Amino acid sequence: MRTHTGEKPYQCRQCDKAFSQNRDLIKHMRIHTREKTYQCNLCDKAFSMNCYLIKHLRTHTGEKTYQCRQCDKAFSLKTYIISHISAASVTRLSHKITL
Repeated sequence: MRTHTGEKPYQCRQCDKAFSQNRDLIKHMRIHTREKTYQCNLCDKAFSMNCYLIKHLRTHTGEKTYQCRQCDKAFSLKTYIISHISAASVTRLSHKITL
């Protein structure tokens, strides 16, 4: 129910983050303790959170789930396509200014 009320009684003692569920605080604490329980079975890398492992696995599979709507490029991470779109916007704007 805390999800709907916005109540976050579980506070990290290392930083200012707060969580509605204790399990989320426990997962978060791995960042500070550097505990890496999620091991890649294809190389020696390990991660503190499963979502980081999933992103990493795309480097092995070549999976590119983020497709640019303006060109044929695809990217494995959301941050990569955001950078691509930003760079393309700046390039288009620069081109318009020099004309």
